[in-house]
Amino acid sequence: MRLSEKLKDIVAASGRRAPFISITGGGGKTSLLYMLGSALSSEGPTLLTTTTKIFRPEPRQCRSMFLGPAGYACRFAAAMEKPALLTAAGGEQRGKMIGYDAGELDEAAAAFPDVQIISE
Repeated sequence: MRLSEKLKDIVAASGRRAPFISITGGGGKTSLLYMLGSALSSEGPTLLTTTTKIFRPEPRQCRSMFLGPAGYACRFAAAMEKPALLTAAGGEQRGKMIGYDAGELDEAAAAFPDVQIISE
């Protein structure tokens, strides 16, 4: 079974139209973030973000970037054509994107249930 097919099963089991995936651990989180985003973006709008800090994505990882409130980021992602992949953060400081707090992501996920959110 391909990764994209397994991810579709996760979506179906989640009870949401789109999953909210949180990535934790000691290494490889950002690489996994972009890999999952690439696999899921053909299924629907996908928002990649963090609750801490990440470097701006390289064009091969994600071509679209948004800085601003999570709700606006989800609205923007929802309006994109497939494959809709957007890296978003609340701001930027010293060359790194500053993530959202968990509460803001929860509110955005509730308001935009069709947007898949993947956060590290």
